[in-house]
Amino acid sequence: MGESGSSFLRVTDDTVYLLAPDSAYQQSVTGPHREAILRLVHGKWVKGSIGSGMWGSVETYSSLQRFLSSNLKKLDGASDWTKGAPETDNGVATATVTCPDGTLYVAKSGTAYPVEFRTTDGGYSFGSWNEPFSVSAPPSAQVVDLSKLAQ
Repeated sequence: MGESGSSFLRVTDDTVYLLAPDSAYQQSVTGPHREAILRLVHGKWVKGSIGSGMWGSVETYSSLQRFLSSNLKKLDGASDWTKGAPETDNGVATATVTCPDGTLYVAKSGTAYPVEFRTTDGGYSFGSWNEPFSVSAPPSAQVVDLSKLAQ
């Protein structure tokens, strides 16, 4: 599934698929059926609908514009942002800008694209700028639809 602690998100139309490490679910799943749910989602993509229940905020991550406007709103109040020391992030020379919510790493050569935004509880990596891509649903055998469990 990738490195420990990494989560992956796919959004197709109004459907969202989340592949997260067990530790993410262990922190958020509670109730009498906790252990059964944890076994069910282990190594699986969890399917949901954007805007419903626990998936309401996922729309923020479905486009770069929504993500940046939601997570970097403090750019308007520039006094909260300070220039940090240059760093190398994943092999890329970057300029850094910090705010109370985290640190933004921006490429210093070529186009100044964001490389990463690190927060106290995780972060977001960006890459493959201007490269074509397509998003598809994971294979059905790798998907758990939690909404069907409630029926």
